[in-house]
Parts: sequence; C-alpha cells; structure tokens
Amino acid sequence: MKNEPARFYNMVCFSQTTEQLYYTIPILQYINVDSFIDALMAMDYPSKEFVFLTLESRYKNINEINCKLLDEIEWLKCLRDTIEIKAEAIKDELKLSSHILRELNRNCLNKIIINLEKETRQRN
Repeated sequence: MKNEPARFYNMVCFSQTTEQLYYTIPILQYINVDSFIDALMAMDYPSKEFVFLTLESRYKNINEINCKLLDEIEWLKCLRDTIEIKAEAIKDELKLSSHILRELNRNCLNKIIINLEKETRQRN
C-alpha cells in the first residue's frame, strides 16, 4: 500500500484486473491497525487520500457477492479511533498532518462505518 497505492486499490476493490484478489474477502481485518496507520502516515497527501478513496470504493456497494466485507466493521472502527488518537498525539508537532488525517478520517471512515452498520441492520 505504502509504495503502490494503485496496486492496493486493484487488490481490494472491484478492478477487473488479475490483482483483484481480495474484492470479496474480508482480509483487511487481519492487518494490524497500527501498522496500517504507520504506512498511511508515511505517505504523501495524494496517496493518503487515494487510500481513503480506495476504502470508500471497497465498501460502496455491498451485495451478495461481497457481503462478507461486513465482517470488517470492527476493524474499520478501530482504524478510525486509532487514527483520531494518533492525529491528536501529533497535533502540536505536525499540525497539517494531524488536520489532514482527521479530515480524511471524518469524511471517509465515519461514512463507511455508518453505511456498513445500516447494511448490517437491513440484512438481519
């Protein structure tokens, strides 16, 4: 992800490429949240934004084919909460980075989680 955000997209989203290995598999929940965030924080702004857009795309249309992705809700909540904690921790030293992370977090992860929770309620 850190070095090739586009490849990350191709692997976890519907992409019509041979790399589309995890489109329907809830693999992200097995990634350590701190490691994911460390990789994210090492990226430049356009790459960070692309990762958040990738997450939006991954969870945009939940259907019978990819409904197992609902299993990643708890991982996404942990990611959101940990990003908020890390952004708070760096706010004095890296104001812009902290602000960017918080905005991407609020504008993306919160919406994803709300939509996935709604989808889960509809399926139950």
